[in-house]
Amino acid sequence: MTRTKGQIALLDELTFEHVNEDNYHVLTQKRHFSRRNSFGSTQAFLCLGITGVSRDFYREVIKVNYEGLRNYYHTPTVLLLNNLPRQMNEYDVNVTENYILPNQNMWSYVPGSATCEIFVSGDVAGPFFLLGYDEWLNTDNLIQRTTAPADSGLFDFGMMIYNLRYMLQGHGGRAFDQEKLMKVLTFANMEYLRFMAMYTGDNPTEPWRKGSFSQFGFTNESSVVLTSWALMTLRDAVYPEWEEKALFIDPNLRADIVAFLLTVQQPNGSWAELTTSMDRNKFGIRYTNISGTYQQLNLSLTAQALIALQLNVDVRGIPAKFITGAINRGKMWLEKYFRLITDAFDMAIVTYALHVTNSAEQDSAFAMLNYFKKMNENGIYYSNMNLPGMTKTWRNVNPRYGPKPVQTDMEAHAVASTAFVVMTYTYKARVKEVEQSVLWLQSMRNYIGGWSATYDSCIAQRAIVGYAVLRGFEITSYNIRMNLTSGTSIEQNYDPVFITDENLIEAQVRDVERVWSVVYIDGFGNGYALIQMHVGVNVEFDDLIRRPEYVPFSIDVQPMLSGRNFSVIDYNVCLGWRPENINVLKASRSGTVMIEIQIPTGYRVEEKDLKMMLRGLYTRNLREAENWPGQINFGFDYIDFDPICFQFQAKRWIPVANISRYYEVRAYEWFEPGNMNRSVYTL
Repeated sequence: MTRTKGQIALLDELTFEHVNEDNYHVLTQKRHFSRRNSFGSTQAFLCLGITGVSRDFYREVIKVNYEGLRNYYHTPTVLLLNNLPRQMNEYDVNVTENYILPNQNMWSYVPGSATCEIFVSGDVAGPFFLLGYDEWLNTDNLIQRTTAPADSGLFDFGMMIYNLRYMLQGHGGRAFDQEKLMKVLTFANMEYLRFMAMYTGDNPTEPWRKGSFSQFGFTNESSVVLTSWALMTLRDAVYPEWEEKALFIDPNLRADIVAFLLTVQQPNGSWAELTTSMDRNKFGIRYTNISGTYQQLNLSLTAQALIALQLNVDVRGIPAKFITGAINRGKMWLEKYFRLITDAFDMAIVTYALHVTNSAEQDSAFAMLNYFKKMNENGIYYSNMNLPGMTKTWRNVNPRYGPKPVQTDMEAHAVASTAFVVMTYTYKARVKEVEQSVLWLQSMRNYIGGWSATYDSCIAQRAIVGYAVLRGFEITSYNIRMNLTSGTSIEQNYDPVFITDENLIEAQVRDVERVWSVVYIDGFGNGYALIQMHVGVNVEFDDLIRRPEYVPFSIDVQPMLSGRNFSVIDYNVCLGWRPENINVLKASRSGTVMIEIQIPTGYRVEEKDLKMMLRGLYTRNLREAENWPGQINFGFDYIDFDPICFQFQAKRWIPVANISRYYEVRAYEWFEPGNMNRSVYTL
């Protein structure tokens, strides 16, 4: 017997049934209710259990997710108060007040699902510790993707290291004490150990692979791109104070990685990838016409390996005897062919490599950067093509910013290219000249903590931190106040945001309650601030899903429900690379691909089934299969014109009330996520 007070919705009647305070009932008998009907949008039900022995209290926070797929709109800007005492910005909230579309049997978004958050952090290099010091940074909370591949761990590690570099030399160090340092170093150490799981140590069958990394942990798939990137990041993490406290980078490890790079260097001085190219746009196959013969020069990969070796000339042991010769051979290869470059990323990374190795051709390469220089209202960038940028209009004396457009092809490519140009200017101590490129980089954020993918986000953070450290002397003391006002909530008082040297590195968040109209931010004082408005809203119709105009993948998802109460769902999935990509993307196959398939709440694929898919080798190019909260992720080495089809079975793991209707399936290139197919399937 339970005593109830409140309302209960009866499925056979479209009303809410009130239960008066003094009524008792057995849960299975509806006739014991004295009913009083009402029609309202908000209903409450309170159930109090009375027993004669004892009682327990359980308090839980329940997050209710709205139906449909989530669309995000991101608006990142930099508040510059180094020369101006005051600046006011306006931000368009890309959600309408009225969700009903006239004369249509659909609505523009799910009512009540819209959210709007304003994130503010000091200086141009933030936000540094997005979730505070008790949470470590990873690909999940920074760029909203799985942490399974090796580059995810390397990205997590690198982002924390570059934030610590800013604390070491920038303004943030004034508010960064030893306790915070120890927490971050502990988290960095955990990520260090995690991506070291993809490291190939002593290998009796192939001893030459010792010192290499592989993207998915297969010992026979050593990646030169990943290994050289890891060597760069590990060297950036070497600092005596950190070694003393918590984070020790073994010099023998760096020596083994250097030895691997020396082993796989070509006789002509270049480096070539040993496996399928993971990053098609930046390190993919490019042929150059040399005296009537097309050759693969591998200039971008050679430049990255050269940068990594130059940063590690202090290694010990046998590799130390050969590293200088390898650097000179690689430098000569770049000097010989850099004038034939037709790609912005190749030019940017080669120019930086020639500078750090003190090449005689560094100024000539630097001058060639102008061939790839582009400009829009958000700043200067370096790319093969013009990219859509965040809209900036002047309806009055204040700039009004619209959300950043959806990701496109070559976006991560352009971010990485511009980041290496920023590093080149920083290396030449010409930071004032590259301010517009830094502003453009910040305007291209797709997430609060990152840009598009792991590589471009990590390289961009490295570049911006180096810029902020050298430019920091211009601001002797931070003192900024920002007042926030919403066009829909004039009566709502938002706490002002203060940025000083004491809270510079903290991310301050303000929520906007009524999500439409315009947000106004009035800032005055002295210093820099990174302001990011993040808007999210759910939609239920395929035409309203936010995605790139061009869809490079073909996806077919066929779920079949069976079992008592639909306790089993069998999925049949086919994924292919569209033939049109030959003309549009100039590619006959993709780079590394991830497909994410949402499944109903409470369902799960058994781990043994996922491991069997990987070990059985009956799904072509499959390299990763994992359960992730609310979805299943599958990683592929590449996708080509021949569709890859596979099956898996999801079983009810936790009892739930029902199954939602709309679920998202998303396939994208891992290192260029602007090439994506984002679709919806229904149950």
